[in-house]
Amino acid sequence: MYAGGDVPRHLTHSFLDLLADDDRCSLMQAGQTRRWKRGEVLVRAGDPVDSAIVILSGLVNIHKNADATEGVLALCGPSDILGEISAVRDASRSASVTALEPVEGVIISVPALRHFLADHPRSAFALLDLARAPSRHVRRPAHEFASSGSLGRVNSRLVELAERSGVAGSSGQLVVAVPITQEELHA
Repeated sequence: MYAGGDVPRHLTHSFLDLLADDDRCSLMQAGQTRRWKRGEVLVRAGDPVDSAIVILSGLVNIHKNADATEGVLALCGPSDILGEISAVRDASRSASVTALEPVEGVIISVPALRHFLADHPRSAFALLDLARAPSRHVRRPAHEFASSGSLGRVNSRLVELAERSGVAGSSGQLVVAVPITQEELHA
């Protein structure tokens, strides 16, 4: 999936990478593995949050409307967690998530996630640390979209893609290979 088998830089700041090895194993055992095809919706905006999803492989588009015509709020990939706010409070989905390529993830029910965090307090701190990160996908300020024109939004997306999925090319250039169209970047 990634050029030369290199691990994208964003993995160094993902949820799973913040966990101790034994906590990571326990979390994976708390859920069930599922696969989604390209274009398949993982979750829909407005639905009740009944689980969190840890992405194991693939790339997803987080967007506001159910049919992904609104474009890209953010992209998430391996080791990222979606729906983690459910560990703290009952909520509805704030955005929809669609697979941009085949995706494998672990679905963890809200009760199982809460039980895991109670039994693994270091992981609860990792989740808090992740939630307060300034680049967290659904916490992006709404004024970014209201105050930026199309060019500003595209530039913002390109920087995000470079930070998350950029791999050094053979001649030193940054290569970003993600299955997203120019139209999706503009939306």
